[in-house]
Amino acid sequence: MTAKIIINWETVDDLCEIQCTGKEIAAVLRVGYNTLERACKAEHKQGLGEYIDQKSEGGKASLRRMQWKAAQKGNPTMLIWLGKQILDQKDKSEVTGKDGAPAFGQITICAGEKPKS
Repeated sequence: MTAKIIINWETVDDLCEIQCTGKEIAAVLRVGYNTLERACKAEHKQGLGEYIDQKSEGGKASLRRMQWKAAQKGNPTMLIWLGKQILDQKDKSEVTGKDGAPAFGQITICAGEKPKS
């Protein structure tokens, strides 16, 4: 007779919040992935992938909260990153020619000629 494996679902939930995969969760619990999948179906009436997706959302919200707090404290990296993600801000590069004039039409190279230095 095989001993029944007890899954600590609180630990599973914590691992889901830090975005662990099913294989990683199974490894931490020292059970096989298929065992964890079967236990999830029996205990929660859903597949392990669906369960992980549901529980991982809390971790995403926590991470977003920490990023937001870092930006509110003036963290320049986080301010820039959130500006790009939320406000659709982007880095702008401009190529200019002599004296800041537009670079377009500044260089002309004809076949067979070498550029002048």
